[in-house]
Amino acid sequence: MEIGNGNGTRGFLSATAIEIGVSIALVIAMVLASTAAYSLSPAYVPPRRTAVSTGMLHSAAIKADHSLWLWGDNRYGQIGDGTEEDRSMPVKVLEDVASVAIRACISAALQTDGSLWVWGLNHFGQLGDGTDENKHSPVKIMDSVALVSPGGTHTLAVKKDGTLWAWGQNDAGQLASAAEPPASISPMKIMMM
Repeated sequence: MEIGNGNGTRGFLSATAIEIGVSIALVIAMVLASTAAYSLSPAYVPPRRTAVSTGMLHSAAIKADHSLWLWGDNRYGQIGDGTEEDRSMPVKVLEDVASVAIRACISAALQTDGSLWVWGLNHFGQLGDGTDENKHSPVKIMDSVALVSPGGTHTLAVKKDGTLWAWGQNDAGQLASAAEPPASISPMKIMMM
């Protein structure tokens, strides 16, 4: 093949130059063909499942693998590691956790199977385990729970069937019950939601 070199002289394109040109063209064609099967726009990446909650002096976080970690003040066992030692670094407490709610010196977690676990301060029966003794490790309270909200002295839970349950101190009617004694150390069904 005869080509010009731009200065008025004529020359021949070598076979090597042609092979290089063909090779470049083939590479470009292959790149274009391969990218046609892929999107150049960002792909959807599911968010990492995480949650946090804070109590008076302790904190909790659920990692993407559904493990629950707590740290901070532990004088009533609210960290849930079986001790009353304060923790300045996160401590793994439970697995398969869907949500966590902590308040004051109480910790509550819902596992992915709907079971409710609580621990910490229990002077008014606010853990709902049938006692008024503090718990230093998670204690299972009930199954099929959709929501939980611990207060300072009482706790509310909504089960998956839509029923509202309450337990703990009732001195101001916070359990929606006039029954004596003015506290319930076990969950009481309050109403349908």
